[in-house]
Amino acid sequence: MFVNLQSIYLFFKLSVDKFHCRFNDYINWMFIISFGLYLFFFKDTFFSLFGFWVADDSYSHGLLLLPITIFFLVKEIRVRQKMKLHLNISIFSLSALCSLGWAFSRMIDLDSLEYLFLIILGYLIIRYFFGGNPKRYLYLPCFFLLLAIPSWWIVVPLLQSLTIDIVTLALETFRITSFIEGRFVTIPSGVFVIADGCSGLKYFLSGLLIAVIIVYLSEISLKKTFLFMLLAFFLSLMANWLRVFIIILIGYFSEMRSGLVADHEILGWVIFFLVLSPIFIWSRFFFINEKKSDLPIENTAREDIEKNIKPSLSLNEIINVFLLLACLLSGPIILYLSPLKY
Repeated sequence: MFVNLQSIYLFFKLSVDKFHCRFNDYINWMFIISFGLYLFFFKDTFFSLFGFWVADDSYSHGLLLLPITIFFLVKEIRVRQKMKLHLNISIFSLSALCSLGWAFSRMIDLDSLEYLFLIILGYLIIRYFFGGNPKRYLYLPCFFLLLAIPSWWIVVPLLQSLTIDIVTLALETFRITSFIEGRFVTIPSGVFVIADGCSGLKYFLSGLLIAVIIVYLSEISLKKTFLFMLLAFFLSLMANWLRVFIIILIGYFSEMRSGLVADHEILGWVIFFLVLSPIFIWSRFFFINEKKSDLPIENTAREDIEKNIKPSLSLNEIINVFLLLACLLSGPIILYLSPLKY
């Protein structure tokens, strides 16, 4: 009984010491204050982006990406050694430029750029406080949210044009009686319209997201990352081309009577996952020889963190944090003082 009580006491004492050690770190508190101010002063943009995810089905995956991003960022922060809060000209300059860019985008009501600058600013704060090696695994979680901002409409005309060209080639190859004029595909029993929704943007973004998550979890080299992303990009586009072609074939052979002609959402996702399945199979062999020696080890990193905990911040570090906040909040301050209405 005495041994059990002593074990419980030691466990409790170690837990309290670890808790005190972690939260007595002033760098942690400076990060919490800085990120809290970031959330407060940019809250309108956060609410706007969240409302966009709720209202638009094309970008509703942002509701799923947000907790995923937070989870992976917390995971990265926990295993990293804190940076010395030195005068980082590059981060300070980028913070000021992005903050001013955010303010300008808000003034002219350009939501896409506003959301983009918002995400970059969040990354720069985390990068300043927890930017130890390896650097690239820190920005990959932030890239998740970039796939959920409404700026991808720029590529819709290009994807739509590619879809029309590929479907036209496929119909001619298989000698399917059809007449194609612009976005309209006319078959003997009806007419199909390859609209903006047929561009395959949601499949394109979903494919990139799956590839980025696999790359992040596998922690591979930049060369393999590029090749893997290229493969995911191509397969995602091919899945959409195949989807449109199959729907036209169904309409052709069923004389437009099949229910899949009008409601083919589920069919599209089934085709997407079937076409993208080689990614999951290939990844097991593609990453098998990847070296793990250069990757962050959680226990070692935690020990480094605890060794570098300081009882207080120096005056220079406090000044540098204030400079970071000044650069970060320059946009909201200018926007508040501006006589222009937005």
